[in-house]
Amino acid sequence: MNRINYGVDIDDVLLVLTPGIVEFHNDRYGTRIKPCEITSQNFTQQFGTSLATLRTRLHLFYQTRQFENLPMVKGAYEGILRLRESGIPHLITSREDILRAITKSRIKREFPPDTFMTLNYAKNPFMEKDERPTKPEICRRLSIKIMIEDNLEHVLAISKVKGIELVYLLDLDGEYGWNHTDEKLPENVQRVSSWDEIR
Repeated sequence: MNRINYGVDIDDVLLVLTPGIVEFHNDRYGTRIKPCEITSQNFTQQFGTSLATLRTRLHLFYQTRQFENLPMVKGAYEGILRLRESGIPHLITSREDILRAITKSRIKREFPPDTFMTLNYAKNPFMEKDERPTKPEICRRLSIKIMIEDNLEHVLAISKVKGIELVYLLDLDGEYGWNHTDEKLPENVQRVSSWDEIR
């Protein structure tokens, strides 16, 4: 039996990132924002900063224990092990290259050895001069059939890749405001509110 190649994002799919960023920013810079109020993962509009200032603040966050110990998304561990029974999961993330070591270490800490076939770093749309391949390009190269992602822009782009059968748009408990839209989603995109819905 042929095993399906799954693509799996990391932040807000496996690890709870956006609420952590919001909490850090509120504590450090005095903002009063709720995670459910975040409507874009650009963050500049919600935080009232320039992109350069935002990146500086994010780099400070990356150096904290809070970032090092981001909680797991509810149901993610069990969901990945379920996919591993019949498929081959590949990690596809837009994390910056400076986070490679901590990312690899964290995945190793949370999951059994060889859970993921590969760990891939994709172009980050909010970084200048990022020449890494895009998530759709990585999906094409790895012959991904099913992708699990929380970023709406990535989801829409990946859904157009030849060979992609299904893209799960994770909207945990309906609180991922950054991927809400009034537009109709493509037929091969399914919005889910938990890992229990991902098979």
